[in-house]
Amino acid sequence: MEEGYKQVSTNVLELARKLNIDPELAQEVYFASNLSEAVDGLDKNYLGSELEKFRSLKRVLAKQQTKFEHQDVIQITFRKTGFDLKKELINLQKRVDEMIKFSEERLRNETSGTRANKKAHEIAKYVANLFDSVGRNVGFGVQPLDADEPSTPFGRAVRDALSIFKVYSTPSSDFENLSIVHWKWPAMAAAEEHRNTKTPKK
Repeated sequence: MEEGYKQVSTNVLELARKLNIDPELAQEVYFASNLSEAVDGLDKNYLGSELEKFRSLKRVLAKQQTKFEHQDVIQITFRKTGFDLKKELINLQKRVDEMIKFSEERLRNETSGTRANKKAHEIAKYVANLFDSVGRNVGFGVQPLDADEPSTPFGRAVRDALSIFKVYSTPSSDFENLSIVHWKWPAMAAAEEHRNTKTPKK
């Protein structure tokens, strides 16, 4: 949160400024949309970085293991004080393995298909509500020569919002670089839902 907008979260403030919308209104729509549970979570960049640090540590420990195959002066000295370096190395490797498994599970949970899709669609609906609150058209379309590019302000806003809120797609492997969920399907679904709610029932 920034000075002057103490009640506005950083992501909402960034999106509001991007769309030239009053940040406090954007925050009100955010709360009304009940988005906190859907989009507030661990930063996947941090999780990926944390996981790589553990994997790097595991590689370093594996390289050092051969140095403990034979007793040397340092090991003997420590053993006299009741400290077994070789045993501690093995225990440390086990703890690192446990931390790697734990981090991998957290990363899978945060970027699982269901969770990622839910976040993306909730963000798109939030943008639709935000557009509606300021009288902007919630329209969906793609560029004639590039179906991956949005042709409407709403589509571009959804793309920006997914990036600002860091909604990542599901990686195909633990080593794949994380990428932002594609804007098209969340934007199309949100626009369709918005149109249906605005169409008078006969």
